[in-house]
Amino acid sequence: MMGYSYAPSEDPVMCFNSAKSWQTKWYEDKHYTVNPGASDGSECFNGNLYGIADYDSASAETVIIKIQNTDSEADHYINFNRDAGINTGTLEGSNQVLVTTAGGEGNGYAPSTLVAKLGANGSYQVNVRGIPMVVRVESFASSFAYARVIVSEEGEDCGPPEPTKQPTLPPTTSPTPPPTNIPTNQPTSAPTN
Repeated sequence: MMGYSYAPSEDPVMCFNSAKSWQTKWYEDKHYTVNPGASDGSECFNGNLYGIADYDSASAETVIIKIQNTDSEADHYINFNRDAGINTGTLEGSNQVLVTTAGGEGNGYAPSTLVAKLGANGSYQVNVRGIPMVVRVESFASSFAYARVIVSEEGEDCGPPEPTKQPTLPPTTSPTPPPTNIPTNQPTSAPTN
């Protein structure tokens, strides 16, 4: 175990917080950065957030989310603190979504602070460059396999609004013209040999 030490030499089995895990870059291929105010799709996150213990799972696409704050010394980091595998000894915020703040852009030393522990339907709001960003936990999968999380401006759903459907035209009832009787020529008699 790295970091603060406890009396037993092999316990508890737990991981770094999300800010420190981001800094180590151990899980970098499953990081997601939310850029408030962007319009390229990175302005929000709406998906499943997996615990570090599930990092090796193919379905675990995201294990740490960072809310980028270029106007401040502190960014916010979000993780699902799943009590399983390499994190079975977690002592705080077990099976909850944790929000941690830290400076240094996640690249160097900076103190980190746990600012929120969220259960199902829990939310946390932070202003980033004047934009109210909300971290919202929609639900947890059975056995806490993952957390369904939305990180967005004012807690709104991500993505463009659903397009409105154009009304369909009603069928026309105008009559169709009746078939015409075209006269045929009388058959001619075939020549005989």
